[in-house]
Amino acid sequence: MQAYPVSISNMPGTPPFTLFGGAALGDGLFATIKDVQQCLALLSTLKIGHVDTAAIYPLSSQGKSEQLLGESQAGENGFTIDTKIKVTDFSGKGSLTTSAINKSVATSLSRIKTKINVLYCHMPDASTPISETLAALHELHKQDKFQKLGISNFSVAQVKELLEVCEREGYVKPSYYQGQYNALCREAEMQLLPLLRQQKISYIAHSPLAGGFLSGIFTLGGPNVVGTRFEDGNPKGNFFKKTYDNEPTHTEMKKLIALLQPHGITASEAALRWVYYHSALQEGDGVILGASKPEQISLNAADIAKGSLPSEVAKAVDAMSKTIRAQL
Repeated sequence: MQAYPVSISNMPGTPPFTLFGGAALGDGLFATIKDVQQCLALLSTLKIGHVDTAAIYPLSSQGKSEQLLGESQAGENGFTIDTKIKVTDFSGKGSLTTSAINKSVATSLSRIKTKINVLYCHMPDASTPISETLAALHELHKQDKFQKLGISNFSVAQVKELLEVCEREGYVKPSYYQGQYNALCREAEMQLLPLLRQQKISYIAHSPLAGGFLSGIFTLGGPNVVGTRFEDGNPKGNFFKKTYDNEPTHTEMKKLIALLQPHGITASEAALRWVYYHSALQEGDGVILGASKPEQISLNAADIAKGSLPSEVAKAVDAMSKTIRAQL
């Protein structure tokens, strides 16, 4: 079985930059314009000036994230906003036709009331020729509808095909790739990241805490999961449960939590510090920090500011995914 490349502990250089994940804006404790204004004020104090959202965020009220960012004058207050083209279902079918792209971008611009920094194709659209998609995006880029192009959820083969068309036709190339990446999910290190490095495409990592799984809450169970996405009946946790709810993963999480206790480091802190200072991410890459409540933003930022992990901890976190992968 192929192993992950070895991460360099305490590696020097500039860590990835931070984006705030706008998926929760318009929902829960970020449901109103006042909530979002307070959130943006907090982000400003933490010097986080970049927000990642999408046309379908939040899933409970699609488009409201963009709308509230616009109503809160996020752009006028110095925030950079990235967004994603609307997908009508999770197959991506029909989402990247010329008409669908044009409609989605026009709607997003009317909502956010500022420039789109990075416009992402949220996922591939197998029903639409990639040449049509790229031609439409190139035209919008020429019209200054967005600054840079990004792609998300594309396979290595799909990225290669897209780049070949861009090169052949002279279309705008993607500058960013967004995908899941954390101490448990490191498949991107195999083939995708080497390809992106070769093409000078930066990686934007979402779910650095594996949807909260790396906090250890789900592994510890009991009252810890009440009110979280891992509580029984909460559909938001289904994807992460399906991915991480298995005996090898829980076993390794328990070992990590025990090792961290003498260091006074929480599991979520270790996961965040690992992804910023010990992972395959580098300067120019980014990490999306999501939150369901304001105090999570402050806590995560404080943990990240502590810098690199003790060598023993960094090695343990780094080895965890390899141990789990060998057993699955």
